[in-house]
Amino acid sequence: MSDRLITRLGGCAGVAYVVFAFVGNGISGSSPDLTASRAEIARWAARQHSSAAAYAGGYLELLGLLALIVFAGTAYGIFRRAEGGSGALSTTMLGAGLVSAAVKLASVGPAFAVYWRAHEGMSPQLTAALIDGNNVSFILTGAIDAVMLAAAALVIL
Repeated sequence: MSDRLITRLGGCAGVAYVVFAFVGNGISGSSPDLTASRAEIARWAARQHSSAAAYAGGYLELLGLLALIVFAGTAYGIFRRAEGGSGALSTTMLGAGLVSAAVKLASVGPAFAVYWRAHEGMSPQLTAALIDGNNVSFILTGAIDAVMLAAAALVIL
């Protein structure tokens, strides 16, 4: 494949990340926030299993996270050539992109367990802990994404 095609596909992957993440979340809906009580989270979780939208949204978000990995790798190649020298900023951008995807991917298992098992009966404490862990992972990715964007901005400037 030509560099031009790879660059374009990587750019499309970046757009896909954003679109799939927003559309997926819009379809499946947000989980209760960190201020919700355990009982509220348990009631919310019990309603999720029967929702095909929750699964469709989850799969779209997963595809978006996989697209982020492709985007980070492609952007690294572009920024590394542009940066020259040690490549510390482009490497930071790549690392932050991969860590961001990894943190969010790691939170998928516990959240999926809630979607899959809550209708069978799950303690409110366990349900809240799993969903809160997923929510905190989402918040954490915001800080990691900021590092990625800051490193990219410094290369661009």
